[in-house]
Amino acid sequence: MNAPGERVHGRKSIAESHQAIFDTFFKETKLGRSYPYSLRRIAPEVVLVEAAGAVLFPGENENNVAPNGLMTLVLARQDNAWRIVSFQNTPTGRWRTFKLLRRYLLSRFSVFRAKRHVGQAA
Repeated sequence: MNAPGERVHGRKSIAESHQAIFDTFFKETKLGRSYPYSLRRIAPEVVLVEAAGAVLFPGENENNVAPNGLMTLVLARQDNAWRIVSFQNTPTGRWRTFKLLRRYLLSRFSVFRAKRHVGQAA
């Protein structure tokens, strides 16, 4: 599993490290898509992406969840496609771990209540 501060290079390594994360309690999450980002071309076939973001648990949306990570990606054009060749993610924000755990528990509770409500209505 990718840990903060670990460098990950190459498509396969990046995909494997993220799959390991999404096989844990991050299963059924998604990434917010409307957080700030910037693109900077650093060579004709290389782009640097700097972005903020957050993992969203079921029932959450980015309007209610502040970004809690800064990401830096290097994309290179290879074989007529843009590919992520390097990825780095830095957790940010005060009380980040506490807030993440709280959001996770609230999400699980909401899912449990919704399933229970559906079961009672049947």
